[in-house]
Amino acid sequence: IGVTIVLGTLYVLALMPYVRGKKVPPSADKILAKVDDWLRDYQPETVLYFSGSKDSVYQVNMWLETMEQLDSRPPIILRERVILQNLAPTTVPVICVPGGVHLMNMDLSTVRVALYAANVGKNIHLLRVPTMKHVFIGHGDSDKLASVNPFSKAYDEVWTAGRAGRDRYAIADVGVRDEDIVEVGRPQLAPIQTRQGTPEGPRGAAADGYCPTVLYAPTWEGWDGDPGNTSLMLAGENIVKKLLKADPPVRVLYKPHPFTGTVLAKAGAAHQKVTALIEKAATERAADPRFQADAAAQAAAKAELARIEARLAVLVGNGGGDKGDEAEASRDGVVDVAKYEEIARLRGEWNDAYWRSFPVWEHRVVTGAEPRLYDCFNVADAMVSDISSVVSDFIASGKPYAVTDSAAVGAEEFKRQNTAVRAATILSNSAAELGELLEAVRDPAADPLAEDRVELKQYLLGPDEPTSIEQFNTAVANLAIKAEARNVGQESRAAASAAEATTKA
Repeated sequence: IGVTIVLGTLYVLALMPYVRGKKVPPSADKILAKVDDWLRDYQPETVLYFSGSKDSVYQVNMWLETMEQLDSRPPIILRERVILQNLAPTTVPVICVPGGVHLMNMDLSTVRVALYAANVGKNIHLLRVPTMKHVFIGHGDSDKLASVNPFSKAYDEVWTAGRAGRDRYAIADVGVRDEDIVEVGRPQLAPIQTRQGTPEGPRGAAADGYCPTVLYAPTWEGWDGDPGNTSLMLAGENIVKKLLKADPPVRVLYKPHPFTGTVLAKAGAAHQKVTALIEKAATERAADPRFQADAAAQAAAKAELARIEARLAVLVGNGGGDKGDEAEASRDGVVDVAKYEEIARLRGEWNDAYWRSFPVWEHRVVTGAEPRLYDCFNVADAMVSDISSVVSDFIASGKPYAVTDSAAVGAEEFKRQNTAVRAATILSNSAAELGELLEAVRDPAADPLAEDRVELKQYLLGPDEPTSIEQFNTAVANLAIKAEARNVGQESRAAASAAEATTKA
C-alpha cells in the first residue's frame, strides 16, 4: 500500500475488509481516493510536513503538542514509514505518503499554510504547490549554521522564536528577506519552569544541607564532524571531572544528544569516558557517609514506576518497533482521546516518580526519550552545554548556564559570534571557569549575569505576552489570509486573461 492513513474511524473501516483474511490490500489509488474524501470533509487549512530518518523523528515530535493547540486543526503529512512507526502519540490526524507522485496527486486544495520542520530534499514535492504559503519553522532556535540555511529562502516565510532569529538571517545574508521573517516565540517551552529567587532544586544530605544539580547536555559532533561543534571530545572530561570534584558538592546529570557518535567514533568514545566517570562517582558517593538515602521512599517510588510502566505498556504497546503493515497501522491508528489523556497523565506521574526513585544527590546519566530534556531542565539549578537550541531553550528557565568555546576563538569573539552565550559563563576547554557558574548557583543574589539573562530571554524567545501559542496561531491565520488573497487574485487575473484572449479571437 503506497499510502498509510491514521485518520479516523470511517476510513479505518474502509480498510478493515483487507486487514483480516486473505483479501488483497487495496491499491494506492483506492486509498488516495479515500484520503481525498476525508480531506474534502475535514477541509484542513494548515498542514505540518515532515521527511527524515528514524533518528530525526524528534524533530517532528517536538511540534505535536503545538499542532494539537492550533485553531486550524492541521493534519501531519509524513514521507517515511519509519517516521510513522516512531511518531509520538498525538490526537492530530496523520497521513504517511512515501511516494512523491501520490503526494502530488492528493487533494490539498483547502490547505493555505504548510509548515516544515526540516530542510530536506523531499520538501520540494509540497513546495511546488502554489495555492498554499510555505513556512520553515525548524526544530530548534540556535546560533548553529543550520539555523540560517540558505535553502530557507525557498519558503514564503521563516518563523523564528524572537528578534535574535531575525538578526541572524540579516547577518548571514543568505537571501531570506527581513519582511518574510515572523517572530512567533517557542510554544514548546511552556513546560519549562522558571527560576524564582532562591533555587528550588533538589535538597540533599550533603554537609551544607543543599546539593545543587548541574546538567551537562552537550550537543553532538554534527554532520561535518568539526571538533568545535561539541565540547565532548575536547572538554567533556574536564567539565565532568571538575563538577564531580566540586566543593561544596553538586549532583551531575549527563544527558547526551541522541546523535552522539554517529559521525565521529571519537565523539562516541568521549561519551563512553564521561559516562564511566559519572557512574564511578555515583558509586563512590553512595558509599560516602555524608550522603544518606531514604530507602523506604525510594522503594515506594520504584514500585510506583513499575506500576506506571506496566500500565503504559498496555496502553502504548511496543512503542515504535515493527508495527505491522500499513493496513494494520491504519486500523490501529484511531486515536482514543480518553486513552491519550491517560497516557499523558501517566507520563507526568512517571516523571515525578522517576526523580523520587533515587537519592537527590545521586549522579546520573540520562539517555533515551524519558525523562525528557525539559524534565532535566526543571530539576537542574544550572546547565553546561554547547552552541545548540538546547542553550536557547534553557534560557527560558532564567537559570545560570555555561557554554564551552570548544573552537577556542576566545570569550569575546565567542560572544560576538553566538547570541545565546551573551549571558553565559564562557568555558575554555580546560573548564577552568566553571567555578564562576557554581558561585552563581550557590549565591543567586550575587549572580552577576542574572539581569543579562532576563534581557537575553526576551531577545531570543520573544515576549511572555501574548503567549507563544497565541502568536503562532495569529501567524498561521495571517498567512492563510495572504494565501487566499493570492489565490483570488490569480484566479481573477487568469479569468481576465482568458476573456481578453476570447475578445481578440
